[in-house]
Amino acid sequence: MKYSVLLIVVVLWGCKVQKINDLAEEYKIVNLVLKEVHVKQFILYDENYLVNYTTPDFNAYIDWYDEFLETGKITSMASRDIEWILDYDDIKFISKKIKSDTIKTKWDRKQIKNPNLIYASDRPDLVESSDLPRPPRVELSKAYINKDRTKAMIIRIIGGNGFLILAKKVDGNWQLCGEIEYMFS
Repeated sequence: MKYSVLLIVVVLWGCKVQKINDLAEEYKIVNLVLKEVHVKQFILYDENYLVNYTTPDFNAYIDWYDEFLETGKITSMASRDIEWILDYDDIKFISKKIKSDTIKTKWDRKQIKNPNLIYASDRPDLVESSDLPRPPRVELSKAYINKDRTKAMIIRIIGGNGFLILAKKVDGNWQLCGEIEYMFS
């Protein structure tokens, strides 16, 4: 009996440690993406409401990836430095994660490292304001990571412009490897 309880505790602890490691990886990607917002200040929505928008945007990636494989041409919506890092196995795995994801994220302020951001909940007056100029508003999806934890995609929306951003792990560090812009309404 004693060993059974010990085994259960060890298994539960291992699951908790893995979840903490997964979140740390996701925040590394989030911080990289926020670093690429090249403005003096911006408003970050504290909560991620992009759960329902991610699937159509990921479907666009699949279409553009197929076009690239067929023609060798990169869509004009993609950055010049884009690497088509996600293969069909990655796409299938991430698509399942996206479809089963119904949990909204509340960003942990201790994990986000960006001096240029203002949290929307701290300044609702700026979020609702129509006065110009005002800092741009930024929304982020979760970082969706492939099965072997070496590639990821994330959606960033600034105003009405959306970006599907790709990242890969190189020598243990995450780096961005291109983005595809699309209109968001």
